[in-house]
Amino acid sequence: RPGVEALAGARQAWLALQRLGWSLGAEPPPRSYPGMAYDAQTETIVLFGGEGEHGAMNDTWLYDCKTRTWREAQPALAPSPRCGHGMTAADGKAWIAGGFEPFGSMSYCAGLWARLPAEVWEFDISGSAWRRLSAGEGAAQPGTMQPAYALSRTPDGKQLAWTADILSYGKKKGEITGTLALPGSDAGTAQAGTAPGTLRTRGLGFDPAWYEAVPAADAGATAAALAGLPANTWVNVKPPVRHVNRDWGTTILDLDRDQLLHWAGGHSSHCGTDVAHYALALNRWHILYTPELPFEYTYSNDGAPAPPLTVKPWGPHSYLSYAWDEVTGKMIWAGRHGSSSQTNPGGLWTYDPATYTWSAEPWTFEGGSFDVERHKTCMVRTPKGIVLWADKTTGTGGPTGLWLADVQARVFRPLTATGPKDATLPRATFGDNQGIAYDAKRERVLLFHFGIAEKQKIWSCALKTGAVTALTPGNAERFPADVTMGREATYLPEDDLVLVPTRGKPQRTLVYDCAADAWLEMPGACSGGDKPDPGYGVSTGVDWDPKRKLLWLVQTDGSVYAMRFARGTAGLKPLP
Repeated sequence: RPGVEALAGARQAWLALQRLGWSLGAEPPPRSYPGMAYDAQTETIVLFGGEGEHGAMNDTWLYDCKTRTWREAQPALAPSPRCGHGMTAADGKAWIAGGFEPFGSMSYCAGLWARLPAEVWEFDISGSAWRRLSAGEGAAQPGTMQPAYALSRTPDGKQLAWTADILSYGKKKGEITGTLALPGSDAGTAQAGTAPGTLRTRGLGFDPAWYEAVPAADAGATAAALAGLPANTWVNVKPPVRHVNRDWGTTILDLDRDQLLHWAGGHSSHCGTDVAHYALALNRWHILYTPELPFEYTYSNDGAPAPPLTVKPWGPHSYLSYAWDEVTGKMIWAGRHGSSSQTNPGGLWTYDPATYTWSAEPWTFEGGSFDVERHKTCMVRTPKGIVLWADKTTGTGGPTGLWLADVQARVFRPLTATGPKDATLPRATFGDNQGIAYDAKRERVLLFHFGIAEKQKIWSCALKTGAVTALTPGNAERFPADVTMGREATYLPEDDLVLVPTRGKPQRTLVYDCAADAWLEMPGACSGGDKPDPGYGVSTGVDWDPKRKLLWLVQTDGSVYAMRFARGTAGLKPLP
């Protein structure tokens, strides 16, 4: 396999090809927060910088308003890559001031843009040359994306003035202002200038190369460590690097490629367009491409005000709204929200783990559709396809139903309870309190709902007939009233049990015995104390690995745990 240096070289070559393609293009590639200004003397619009699909840019493009054509300027040097800078133009010149550059941080709720010093640069349109007029003060300051700088020139042409608000949670807490006398003189262009066409990307977990800069993986050592796991205890396998925080969502197992897929985020964690992949045999996380990130709304569950530049969705809270399909080897996600609806009005996305690509082709629905809503939709893989549990689109407060996804044909077919007045199944709940598992022995799906009064009940639906049965398992009268988080219900085919990690005080690992139709409890899977390790929470994902006969558990920060379940020594007991 190629080493880290070869991978880094290949990535740089690939980025160089991207830049070449942009230069040969008929117009600038898409970007967010560039500077643009119109110069009446030359009848030209000057564009500089902005953040594109792969990072911040420092290219300069000129739009001739008479011929309606673009061309890329070829200055010897240019300002560093940036976005959100102020820009104005007049008398054959254009000026920029301030701006932001991408910043990488692995801390929770971190700012991902650094405010640059308010240096001023001047561009000679006819001479196609940049010149720095002032150096600014201090260094780039990490923070959140802020409103773009406002830059203007006085009517007499003798002075530039700029201003920029500093916001905290949407409220103004300060202001940056400055002026510069024109025409100005050179302030270190040769020292500060960078090559045009430079891309600046975030480092750390936002850079695919960062995941590779670790000791070479040893599949034999990983297999030996997993084989030696103690029974019935979650063990942190400690991958050498973990991915960026991804909250409020599960993980899913890709059987074809022996990996876990993690697609979650939003609110106070990563909102990028990338899916994190975890190779089970190598104990390694990786991503393939630099994620796009929404400006200003990076830490909001509401979604960004504008869609991504590519056909990819922003990463939001996902809960159980995505699953891997055994038939096609692809992942689907029911994720209509915010600005993603502008890119994909239907809200159903397909992700190919083999090529790391998203697609947004429309789906059809037979027998009535469901509400494509990521908070309430539950999915689980089965040998026949993905089964989806969701609200019907019959108005608010309507009943729910089950559908079977034909991913190849992009068709959802009703499995059961599809009539507009059929209330056989419980209503979907908002968030983490509902779960769904596939009972392979009986070819049925089991629905768990910890958001209702009768949380001890389980609903069973046979895949062959669509028949639904409401089960009241043994020990139901002892079911703990305080438990929540039934989302990660996971079927263990070797033992014919469903493991249900729950939240509550104390934290419990509940178990449903399918053969006995009874609720049990498993003690000791997590370390005790006020903060169990691992904690079962809104960002916990649990998967059964049939190849190794192991359970896997992933947390929001990419921590990975494994457990070898052994029923004989698990200490399963009736609910106390």
